[in-house]
Amino acid sequence: MICTLLIAPKEEEEEEVVDELDRQTPGLCYSIVLAAFLLLAGVAFFTLTILHATGHLLSKTGAGWGFLVLGLLTFIPGFYHSRIAYYAWRGYEDYDFQSIPRF
Repeated sequence: MICTLLIAPKEEEEEEVVDELDRQTPGLCYSIVLAAFLLLAGVAFFTLTILHATGHLLSKTGAGWGFLVLGLLTFIPGFYHSRIAYYAWRGYEDYDFQSIPRF
């Protein structure tokens, strides 16, 4: 249901169009959810990095670098794929759901 809402055309068209889109984009919902999860995990790791750097979290030195690396590894692909999904949903030129890789 949610996947159908995400990729449904903006105008009210027949269900055949939505069914056709579902057949053309298998695994799209999973890819979008994974991208959103990576984006949120990256933000969480960046928050932990800032909390560690300011001394509010952990007392071990050097642990903040691990949070920073994990934040970069999750934020960059999550932001990139979430941006493509958002632009495709909004209907920007040269962006469509076919450009989102399927995982």
